[in-house]
Amino acid sequence: MRIIIIGAGEIGRHFAQSLTTGSHDITVIESNEKLAKEIEENDELNTVISGNGTHPNLLIDEADVSQCDLFFALTSDDNANLTACRVAKEAGAKKTVCRVSEELRRNEFPLRLDNIFSVDHMFSSEQLCAAELSKKIHNPVPTEVEEIEHGKIEVQQVTVSDESTVCGKSLREISLPKRIRVLSILRKRASDAFIAGADDCLQEGDRVMLCGSPQKLDEAVALLHGGSIKDWNPRVVIVGGGSYGFALAKKMETWNYKVRVFEKDQEHAEKIASELDDSIDVINSDATLLKDLQEEQIGEVEVDFFIATTRNDVDNLVSCLHASSLKAKKLLTLTHRSDYEEALKELDIAPVSPRKLVQQELMRFITSDKFHHIRNLQGGELIEVTVRENSKADGATVSDLRIYNCSLVAHINEKGTRVPSSEDVISAGDNLYALTSKKARKEFVRMVTR
Repeated sequence: MRIIIIGAGEIGRHFAQSLTTGSHDITVIESNEKLAKEIEENDELNTVISGNGTHPNLLIDEADVSQCDLFFALTSDDNANLTACRVAKEAGAKKTVCRVSEELRRNEFPLRLDNIFSVDHMFSSEQLCAAELSKKIHNPVPTEVEEIEHGKIEVQQVTVSDESTVCGKSLREISLPKRIRVLSILRKRASDAFIAGADDCLQEGDRVMLCGSPQKLDEAVALLHGGSIKDWNPRVVIVGGGSYGFALAKKMETWNYKVRVFEKDQEHAEKIASELDDSIDVINSDATLLKDLQEEQIGEVEVDFFIATTRNDVDNLVSCLHASSLKAKKLLTLTHRSDYEEALKELDIAPVSPRKLVQQELMRFITSDKFHHIRNLQGGELIEVTVRENSKADGATVSDLRIYNCSLVAHINEKGTRVPSSEDVISAGDNLYALTSKKARKEFVRMVTR
């Protein structure tokens, strides 16, 4: 594949290095001349260009962007990334992937910046970290397994309780909220899950995979769980009100959790307090100081999850060690240095690496297949595919695409992102997410791309 990467900072350079083991033609464009020269001398890349990655002449004449299969804009500048993607797409790049800040991603509605700037996929490292951390703390309520389109659709797993009214009923008979779908079922004492069909009956102990909008999933989860899940209200402390900590706190606004955010900068603490829901307490205090934690009754009041999210690995480690001495139950931290991870695990601190999460997010595009493998889930694999013009799916309804052992999870087009219903019409250019077995995957991809 011909790959162009704009920005060779912490994320871009690491990603470029990870691609050198494959048979790819890689071009890195970096505006910092000194850094570009260092990369050219030390990294095994095909081409390194020093210059402005938004400049049309550089992209067209020097980088030959018209022959590019994948264009990644990975600088820390939103404007530069969006502009570069637009220029690249206009010049003939096949697919563009753009990194944006969490603030821009969160506030882009009602604009569709991906459409305006010709971006095929947009992500923020803060959102990826918030999603990963939330997976680790979302127990014993249903485990959030995957997010689609920045959390517009979530995939969750829930165990059917013997108190639930759905036991013994088929999915056809169960009144789930609109656009909530049961994807797969793992039977009690069974080793393999299966993708659910309308005539499958739910039994006590079944582990059911659901998908839908976060606002409606709670209702479906309560139905299968046999009652409200609102009595799970753990105490959570977030250290750092920067972009990572704020993204996680924002995600928790609708949860029934008791959340406190420690931010040592008074002005910033006041700012994020005004932007977060009143249910979340923002405390102007330094969590690297044991006395500050004690003053806020950490240790006296039980803490279920203590999460350090600053950009300073040492500060994160120190605050977690203090929390450990104060008997916080579960410790999690962001770590920006990979050589810290094993030591953190030895200290019983769960590390989450933004750099690794971004690499995992981007690597799914590095394939010659007609689909992108997202991850393996209960019952099959979650894939993403773009509907091609004049394929069997182009102009068909969702009900026309029914394939055994394949369940549609998301339908994305200019109208938005939603769980598909049987009457929805699919058009060329739409993106579809599906949970499918390997055997059914071939038939589904063929139907959508041929």
